Amino acid sequence: MRVLYSFPVRLSFGLPAICVDTHMRRISNRLGIINAKDVYSSEEELEKAIPHHLWVELNTVMVSFGQHVCLSRQPLCSQCCLLRVCLKKGGENFH
Repeated sequence: MRVLYSFPVRLSFGLPAICVDTHMRRISNRLGIINAKDVYSSEEELEKAIPHHLWVELNTVMVSFGQHVCLSRQPLCSQCCLLRVCLKKGGENFH
């Protein structure tokens, strides 16, 4: 529910906003950018890890990447440009 109101409300008031949906959370965890179990801690960790000026664009990229490559149940790892840093596949931590 938080994703549904936080992102558009903050943007409409000109406040920096990071939208944490299923794709953003899943991919960020797989890459080791965050280590969070729920949307609230994911949002907090991402706000600390990602520069403000990238928040909106990053969500757009992550959603597309999550829908086409880094799928939830059967990720297309052979097509992934981030395989070397993917913790799910034994890669090195993103940091």
